[in-house]
Amino acid sequence: MGCCASTGQAAGEVVDQKYQEHKEEQIAKRVKKLGTLDEEALNLKAKLRSLDGAVDRLGAMHRTMSGVKNDTLHLPSLHIWSQHTPCIGGPTAPKALHNAAAHINELSTLLVELRTLVFKQYAQDLLDCKAPIRAGIDAINSYIEAEEALSQKMAKLEKAGHPPSAAPAPAPAEGEAPAEEAPSSADTAAADKVSKLQADVDAAAKDAATAKENAMRIAGESHTKVSTEQLKSATEKMMEGRLKYVNLVAKLLSEPSTERIFDNYRPTSSLSGISDGLTVASKAFDFKVDLFQKDSTAHSAEVTTFMETIKQADLEAELAKKQVVNFTKNLATIFTSDQLQEAFTQLAETVEDDATKTLLAEVPPAPGQQAEFVSAANAACTDFQLCIENFRAILLARMNDAKAYHETGKKLSSAKNNLAKKEKAADPKKPITNAER
Repeated sequence: MGCCASTGQAAGEVVDQKYQEHKEEQIAKRVKKLGTLDEEALNLKAKLRSLDGAVDRLGAMHRTMSGVKNDTLHLPSLHIWSQHTPCIGGPTAPKALHNAAAHINELSTLLVELRTLVFKQYAQDLLDCKAPIRAGIDAINSYIEAEEALSQKMAKLEKAGHPPSAAPAPAPAEGEAPAEEAPSSADTAAADKVSKLQADVDAAAKDAATAKENAMRIAGESHTKVSTEQLKSATEKMMEGRLKYVNLVAKLLSEPSTERIFDNYRPTSSLSGISDGLTVASKAFDFKVDLFQKDSTAHSAEVTTFMETIKQADLEAELAKKQVVNFTKNLATIFTSDQLQEAFTQLAETVEDDATKTLLAEVPPAPGQQAEFVSAANAACTDFQLCIENFRAILLARMNDAKAYHETGKKLSSAKNNLAKKEKAADPKKPITNAER
């Protein structure tokens, strides 16, 4: 249900963003026709739109990250391996294998918690920034609409202010004073119309001036509030939350509670917690266990159990190796992707507050640090894979030793049977044993 709700919310936000973009495209066309708008207001709107786009991009990335769980590392096969009896690796192997698996699981659990608690909240905080940004943009759009209304009324006034001239009156006789012209009803109506249109223009001009004043105030306050207050507060909170989890990881092995956490890790299969459904077949050793069919000795069951244990250890080791290989494919994005770094940089460029700019620049690791993190993690994963390969080579050698032991046992059993038969041939009265039958 939560996943569906999150997906639905994301889809709704995408639709809303597309609608806003289309709306702004239409407004931009109307602005181009007007050509008389206040440049300061248009510049402020451009800043708000850039801020809106940067906030939206970064928020969408963190919302997506908050739901990602399938790139973490889990090695339940190490725990399953530790439960084998006997456990290949020696007396200290079971606890070491289990603790390694539990440690990796807890690190992955903390990473998922960081995403679902800290990054998800940051995405919501960024989404909350959009309301005042949109309020500022809407205020400037209201100013644009007021200027459009004024332009339309001025066009009507201009058109009505130059009516066609009336026919000239006849000239007065010589010495006669010109007669005063009585205004015609048409002139009176035209004058009234012009007067009304002029009043409309005056009112529209007043509305436009008020709308501009409100737009500059609301948009300016919105830009300041978001860039110097909301963004700064949200990012500081996110960084504090992230630091908390960094400290949890750093102190994990030294905390008294860790032993209990490790003890509680009890996966039921080698694929527990692996969300991608990874399935791996064992590298089956090509051999057939040949039990002593005619000479059942005490060591045969032990050797057979040993060989089966080797096969199980090989399966769990190979599965762990493949899981680590898959994990290395996501290392670059687990730390910080290039796209996320670009998104923080883009947002920093849209704010004017120096403290917020500096803070946003500090969130992602520097490109050099990113490369160091990935390199170190890759090296550790490579070392692990090499250890697994070396260990499996030892397993194969021990398997071959067990096979050779079986073969020797078979030959010894066969030699005993042949000797008994020869002795029987030499002494027909000697009773036949069960092994000889």
